[in-house]
Amino acid sequence: MKGPFAAVLLALSMLTGCATVPQGTDFPTPDKTATTSQQSVALASVEVTDKTFVNWNAGKTQSTGMTLSLGNYLKASNRFSNVRMPGQAITADDQVLSFSFDTYNVHRRPYGGYFPFAIVTLTGYIWFGGTTHIDESNVSGRLQVSDAQGKLLYSYQTRQHAEHSVSLYSMGTVNGSPERRSALDDLLNQYQSDLGKHTK
Repeated sequence: MKGPFAAVLLALSMLTGCATVPQGTDFPTPDKTATTSQQSVALASVEVTDKTFVNWNAGKTQSTGMTLSLGNYLKASNRFSNVRMPGQAITADDQVLSFSFDTYNVHRRPYGGYFPFAIVTLTGYIWFGGTTHIDESNVSGRLQVSDAQGKLLYSYQTRQHAEHSVSLYSMGTVNGSPERRSALDDLLNQYQSDLGKHTK
């Protein structure tokens, strides 16, 4: 009985396991677009005001690593003719992209059904990879586009939410990468849609 009893104790300890962590600062490799816009852009430092992220980032709302990763994402996506990073000189034809995120976290909570299922199946539910936790990934943000003189040209918003099942065998680091990418692509698609209207 020692094995099943230990598993029940594990299940009890996991039942209270609840945590909220910031999304990562990295963005996955994008798909390259078929058509490159002739518009050149300059990236401003990315701003994140989500409390979880700010606490993790030593009280700062900006992350150099995140800005660099987002800039590399823009370059690799082949969406624009040129992408300038913060600190590089802006030309008169550039449009400045300012990304900000007010929700940027992943919340892991226990799955309500796993403990009863574990009891009914004598812990087999846990050992055979049943869902123990749910990861809620949340990203909401804004893209503001200005000309080289600082005049606001466009403003877009996005909100992405998804839930991912977690088992005993996938209890590693929470991962909100799909939602980060979806949020970024949604903002960029809105922007490029407007760019296309102005070039027709």
